[in-house]
Amino acid sequence: NDHLVPVFLTLLRDENSEVRVACFSALDELSKVVGLDVLSQSLFPTLNELVGDKNFRVRVSACDFVAALAKALPDADFTTRLSKVITELINDKVFAVRDAAISSLRTLAESKGSPWTERNLLPLVLGQQSQMNYLNRMSTLFGLTVI
Repeated sequence: NDHLVPVFLTLLRDENSEVRVACFSALDELSKVVGLDVLSQSLFPTLNELVGDKNFRVRVSACDFVAALAKALPDADFTTRLSKVITELINDKVFAVRDAAISSLRTLAESKGSPWTERNLLPLVLGQQSQMNYLNRMSTLFGLTVI
């Protein structure tokens, strides 16, 4: 198990975007083997890099993992580690990424419940209404409809 995470992290940084996308598809299985808590600690620095990946498909794949990760994290970790990542994904220049990020919000809201959503997701979504780009401001509307 100790050898799997470094190999996986190396593959997440592969030069080929297909490899990076495939890694995100395998994250669920890997988390069952090594545990989501171990994986999340190792993955945060890489995840921060991948939300800025030049290939939008990698960023879309990151959205699903962010939702799964946030479901398993305590509130404090979400606030300090993942809210910035989700905000970046919601403000992405590619619609498919913004759409996947909004869908992740729905998943989170359903799994965490209303009180958690009001404390953590609502301020994040409402913060988008003051963005300069109208596409980002529209994320407020789409985010509100899913949470």
